Amino acid sequence: MDIVGDGPLKAELMSFCKQHGLIHAVSFLGSQNADWLRSHAQRYQGLIAPFTIANNGDMDTGPLVLKEALALGIPIITTNLVGCTEILCPDIGVMINKDSPEQLATAITSHQLKSHQELKTQRELGYRHVMKTFTATAQAQQLSQWIEAL
Repeated sequence: MDIVGDGPLKAELMSFCKQHGLIHAVSFLGSQNADWLRSHAQRYQGLIAPFTIANNGDMDTGPLVLKEALALGIPIITTNLVGCTEILCPDIGVMINKDSPEQLATAITSHQLKSHQELKTQRELGYRHVMKTFTATAQAQQLSQWIEAL
């Protein structure tokens, strides 16, 4: 498993991996730019994005990373927070309850058992979904329809 990005819990997560003998199975790649992601996307089976609500109430309400992953054909495992529910549908990813490590573990295990063909289909459906729904043109048309409906 590769962890791309940095954050305030990185040191704690690295310590956890060392303590539980997982350091050989987890790579901490740090922050990477969009070019790196585009050039490496196809080697990944999926994006695990277990969004939650921070202690201060902050949450990602428009998770762009999900749209970017879909545009790269990467299946998604994420949580059922607002924003995620507007992006993901069952045929292109899995949505679990926030703060549920058990559901996350089950979703990851199930995802790893998918066949090459199942993953290929999920990649294609995800790409088509984001290109149909979240391009600038599609978003402008949706906004126009909402305004005209007023």
